[in-house]
Amino acid sequence: PNASSNGYQTIVWGNQNISSLAVTTDIRNISYDIAVGANYIYTANWAGGIRRYRHSYIFGTLKNWELVPLPRDNDLNLICGEIDVEDYKVNPKDPGDGGNHNHKGFGVYVLEDTLWAGTAGGINKGIISGDCINWVRHYQSGLDNISGNWVIGFTHQNMNGFIRFWAITWA
Repeated sequence: PNASSNGYQTIVWGNQNISSLAVTTDIRNISYDIAVGANYIYTANWAGGIRRYRHSYIFGTLKNWELVPLPRDNDLNLICGEIDVEDYKVNPKDPGDGGNHNHKGFGVYVLEDTLWAGTAGGINKGIISGDCINWVRHYQSGLDNISGNWVIGFTHQNMNGFIRFWAITWA
């Protein structure tokens, strides 16, 4: 990340430069969950959002934890490479303070090529495509009949070839 003004930094995501609030607090940057995928380890971190770390070995490549942008509270999706960078910012502050509850990470789960992210703003379904994640759906309690927007855990159940997905939510 590159430093910029007003407490924001620039990150590169999907070959786009995106503004992200630089999270510098220890208390609100606690890691709540971890999941291991084919190429990345993913963590859910309250004000730190969803982060990933490439665990596959690539000779001579410096590895760092990367911030994974998520849809804003009122967005249904966020497609890699198609983000309106003039309007979009990663900001885990409360909505009344210019932020988004959906940028506060609490749960993360990988199942094959799908990444599920639980936040204080609902459930996010992302399709892993190379180094990018296309957030194809942001589920919320008011729109999608889940029991609460604070999502803190996931698992799945395979029943005769049908996969049922479970989420731990809190109103």
